[in-house]
Amino acid sequence: MNWAETVTDNQGRYKLESLGSNRYNIWAQAEDFTVIALDSFKAETGQTHRARDLLLIEGGFIAGRVVDEATGEPVKPGAASDVLIYGPSRPRSGAAVDHSRIREDGSFQIRVAPGRNYIYLRPGDNWRREEAEVTPLGRWVEVAEGQTVEVEFKIRKYSQVELDKAERRGDKFMFRYTIPKTIYEMEY
Repeated sequence: MNWAETVTDNQGRYKLESLGSNRYNIWAQAEDFTVIALDSFKAETGQTHRARDLLLIEGGFIAGRVVDEATGEPVKPGAASDVLIYGPSRPRSGAAVDHSRIREDGSFQIRVAPGRNYIYLRPGDNWRREEAEVTPLGRWVEVAEGQTVEVEFKIRKYSQVELDKAERRGDKFMFRYTIPKTIYEMEY
């Protein structure tokens, strides 16, 4: 088994059983709290390992909104759209992320552990990435304990001219841009 879930006892102790030999990210969840997770804790089949205690903390917040680039008006990109984070509470060495739904008014707020967090937008089911561009798609944000950091995502719908010029591959569009002698660096 490559993952496990458990509940603590009355003293806050927990035990993860039947784990295969691997490295695991371990964290705790509780309403109104976050945690600095254990990143890549090594476990071996048939052995018992003691992990350091996890400490629930209040953390900080990343709050913001999603807006239409042209109008500045709030946008909710799909019925089930949300923002997701990797960071101290959900190490990037694993697949698990923490998330917060985007409200009808385009706003969101997500509790995060202090430190460097990567936040990105996951559009919902009725919003097609091929029909619009999000900037930035994601970004690193430094958050301190008790701090709220504001982030804004802008959505620019492609014009009909751009869509007409795009090469269609099934239900997706391929856009080609010529950028002479320019190098862009992006951090993910």
